[in-house]
Formats: sequence, structure tokens, C-alpha cells
Amino acid sequence: MVLNGVQQSSLQAVWEYYRSSFEGVQPNNRNDLLAFLDSLINAEPSQLPSLFSQFLQARVAEEVLGEAQLLMDMFRHPCPQNRTTGDATCGQEPGYVCFWEDGFDTHVLREREGIFCLTRDNKPRGQRNPSTPQSHDVYYPDPEAVNRRDVVMFLQSAVGKLVAKLRGLVLQGERLRIAELERELEATRDRLLQADADHGWQNGAQKGAARERHRRHRAGVRVKLEFNKIVFTDRQSKLSRVLAQILRYEYYAGWWCTLRDLMLRNSMQKHRFTCQEVFNVCENSFNEKGPRFEVEEYSGEKWVRAIN
Repeated sequence: MVLNGVQQSSLQAVWEYYRSSFEGVQPNNRNDLLAFLDSLINAEPSQLPSLFSQFLQARVAEEVLGEAQLLMDMFRHPCPQNRTTGDATCGQEPGYVCFWEDGFDTHVLREREGIFCLTRDNKPRGQRNPSTPQSHDVYYPDPEAVNRRDVVMFLQSAVGKLVAKLRGLVLQGERLRIAELERELEATRDRLLQADADHGWQNGAQKGAARERHRRHRAGVRVKLEFNKIVFTDRQSKLSRVLAQILRYEYYAGWWCTLRDLMLRNSMQKHRFTCQEVFNVCENSFNEKGPRFEVEEYSGEKWVRAIN
């Protein structure tokens, strides 16, 4: 990605608005939004209209309809990096932005109308093409000047991170829902056992047996739940320590490591950690104290690094 600091900051500021809007979607509508954003990352420009038509039928469309439309336009636009306004004193052409090359009354340059005005911050600035000095089409001498591909790559990366975060929120919501169902089930069992115990207490011979059965069941449930919680938490902590050891000390801090190379490490194979466990620890690391990890996908390969 060939973006200078000013261009990177401009794109990031625009994206922050969209990111906050998408993150504010109601929890029960997140799956529809995830499907749209996930498809948007790899869709061809010709596929975007049909993709957006499907999105309009989803419940979430009413919440972020404007943001989704503009985001789709960014992916679809042939030159989103270009200017949106020019110099009023040099006249304008439909579909183009015209501006003075080097101040008032110099040569007039033009470029196709864009979205982000990133070309305005190119170094060096736009100028006449030496091969065709009478042409008004702007020429950027730097072969690595910002182009559509740079904008699309930035948006794909940003949307990919948002999709990963929304998936984490969906997973967290599912875990909370399952925990609530487990509590309701346990409460129902307690009521049934209590009713059984009350019935048994009517007979002196059955009273002690029913009470003991009730006590043993509740104690067994507590031990089982606590044991599962301890084992799960201990395994995540152990994996977090192993990742920190590999990514902080065997690699330089902040350097990327492919997930495939990471899983071949002896310390990873020794405990038989899985890729899904690595993803879970990376997602949860931002909500816990301790080392933080980040997962990215690039060129069909997943990469992992330690942030701090």
C-alpha cells in the first residue's frame, strides 16, 4: 500500500465514522451485517449492485442504509482517490475536477471526480505531462502515487478487522445466551429436586434420603461447572503465555508470523493447541490484562503478531 502519512490519516478519519456506525448495530441484526461486509471484501465491482440488493432485504438495512450505500460506492468507484472539488476561478467540466497547476492563471489541470481527495496530497504534486504539454489531464511523476488499488486495499483491511470484531461480539452474545439457558436449566432442576425432596419429607423414612440426594446433586453440578471453567481458563492462559514467548522473544515484538509456522512450533504441538484456540485467545486478548495479539489475512495466508 503506497499511502503517505497525510493520506493514511485522511482515510482513517473517514473510516472511523463508518466503523462506529456499523458497531452500533443491534445485536440481533449483526449476522445480516456480517454477511454483507464479508461478501463486500472479495466482491468484484460488477457484483456489488446485486449484493446491495440482497442487503436491502435484511432487517439491518434500515439502521445503516446510508453508510452501507456509501461504503459500496467507495469499492465501486473507478478513482476514489481523486479530488472532489477544484478551483472555482478556472472553470469546471462535468465529471471532472479542474484546478490551477501552480496558482492562479497558470496552466489548468483536470482529473476525474473522486471521493477522498488523496491526490491533492501527492508528493510531488500533479503537473502537466511532459510528453503532451498542451493536455489538461493531470500527470503524477511518482510511479507509486496513490491509486484506486491503494484505497481498496485499505478498505478491505479495515472491513476485515471490523468483521473479526463483530464476529467476536456475536460469539460473546451466544456464550452469554448459553450461560443464561444453563442457569435456567439448573434452576428448573433445583425446583424439581426440591419438590421431590418435599414429597419425600412427608415420610420420615424418605426424608433423609431425599435431602441427601438433593445435596449431592447440587454439589456435583457445582464441582463440574467449576472444573470446566478452571480447565478452560487455564488452557487459554497457557496458550497466551506460549504465544507471548514465541512472538515476543523468538520473533521481534510487532513482527508478523504466519499461522502455519506458528502451529509447527514445538511448544504449540506439545500442548496440542488448535488454530481456533489461537483465534479465540487473539480476540479475547483485547479484553484481558496481559499481552495482546492480532490476526490478519493477507494473500490467502493468516498472520499473527504480538502488539505489546
